[in-house]
Amino acid sequence: MRRTVIVSNRVASITEGSSKGGAGGLAVAILETLRESKGLWFGWSGNVREAPLDTPKHSAPTQANPFETVTVDLTPAEHSGYYNGYANRILWPVLHYRSDLMEYHSEHFRTYQRVNANFVSQLVPLLKEDDLIWLHDYHLMMAPRDLRQAGVKNRIGFFLHTPFPSADVFATLPNHRELVSSLCHCDLIGFQSPTDLRSFEDYITHEAGGRCMPMKSSRLSAGSSGPRSSPSPSTPTALPAQPKRASARMSRTVCAKAWTGAR
Repeated sequence: MRRTVIVSNRVASITEGSSKGGAGGLAVAILETLRESKGLWFGWSGNVREAPLDTPKHSAPTQANPFETVTVDLTPAEHSGYYNGYANRILWPVLHYRSDLMEYHSEHFRTYQRVNANFVSQLVPLLKEDDLIWLHDYHLMMAPRDLRQAGVKNRIGFFLHTPFPSADVFATLPNHRELVSSLCHCDLIGFQSPTDLRSFEDYITHEAGGRCMPMKSSRLSAGSSGPRSSPSPSTPTALPAQPKRASARMSRTVCAKAWTGAR
C-alpha cells in the first residue's frame, strides 16, 4: 500500500489524535488513513520560537500508531503574518462570505507564501516516489505550486475544510488568482458540499476564463479513508487559462480535479 503523506497547518499530538474526546476533527478524519498506510503527518508543531530548530522534529512510529510525525516551528513574525494575519484575518473571513471583515496587508501574503514555501522545502526530502500527498485547508493554498516547482511529480490532493464562497466574493481577495492557480497544480481538490463545488466551478468559468465539458476516465477520488483511485462517470471539466486545466465531479466527497497541462 502506498504511503499517505498528510500536510496540515497543525500536527496533533499522538495522544490527542488517539482519543476521540481530545482529537480535533482533522485528526479524527485522517488517523485511520495514516495508520493503514503507515504514513507521515507533516506540519506546524504549535511552537513559536525566536530561533526555530534547524531541522524538523521527527516522532517515530509506534505499535499503536504506526506512522511518523514531522513538525516545524514558526518564528513570531511568521506566526503573526502567516497564521494570525493572512490565514485568520484575510482568508477565513472571505471564505465565510465576510469580506467586510478582511484586514488586508500585503506583507501578510508575502509571509504566507514564505511559510508555505518553507513547509515544502522541509517536506520534499522526506517524500518517496509513490507517496500520495494530501494537503489540508486554507493555510496551505500555495503549497501545491511550491511542490510542483520543487519537481514533485507525486499525486497531490487538497481538501478545503471551510466553504468556498461565490466567485464574486472570492474575487475580493487581492491574491485570488495566485491561490487558485496554485490549487490547479493538484490532482484533486475536495470540498465540503455541492454548493462549494459549484462556486469553485463558477470561479473557474467566469474569473479564470475556463469552460465546462464532459470527461470520462479513472480519477483519483477521496472518501472517508482518504484519497484512492476509482473509476469516475462523465465529468464536468473546467479549463482555466492555459497551460492549466481543472475538472470536477461528485464522489463520496464532493471533489474538483485539477492538474497541470504538462502532466
